[in-house]
Amino acid sequence: MQICHKDPTTQQQSTIVIPTFRWQEHQAHGDTQGACPVKYIKICHKNAIKNTVETIMIPETQWPAHQAHGDYKGTCMSTVPQDIPEKQITICHTDRENGKKSTITINAKDWPAHQAHGDSKGACPRTQPNMQKITICHFDKSTGKYLTMTINATDWPAHQAHGDTKGACTTPDTPNDGNNDTGSAPPTQYRPECWEH
Repeated sequence: MQICHKDPTTQQQSTIVIPTFRWQEHQAHGDTQGACPVKYIKICHKNAIKNTVETIMIPETQWPAHQAHGDYKGTCMSTVPQDIPEKQITICHTDRENGKKSTITINAKDWPAHQAHGDSKGACPRTQPNMQKITICHFDKSTGKYLTMTINATDWPAHQAHGDTKGACTTPDTPNDGNNDTGSAPPTQYRPECWEH
């Protein structure tokens, strides 16, 4: 039998099929017989073939697909497509090749990718201040070894994003536990020329 089931945790409704003998337990927590009602929303839809826009009603579940190609919620203001400018933000971008910082403007939706490699919101400082340094345990993909490195604190998000940890490595072959924010004494057989940068 088809019912409209309400998830007790998320309160989201979904249409499911259950054996008839299970109906009473579902009815007891507020489910109803039949398919869930479909919630419709009004959007301004871009028709790429006709190069026009039109106001249409769609099931709310279809909204992400429409939003992805530039439709917007609400009534169209005309029948001619109008580009809706994307929100822009200013960031301090670090060049991955040379480490040089420059102020750039990007679409706000592109911020997560920039944040992941260590960029910061806002314009770059006119002069580079003395950077705070931190010690990290960095995994070198080319050698398969863990390396103790000192980096600018502003570069930490990029290293953290690919699994590096704060603090010195335990040995050249093993990472630390990630909880050592200040570093630790190196092993007795420590040879900086072999593994520390």
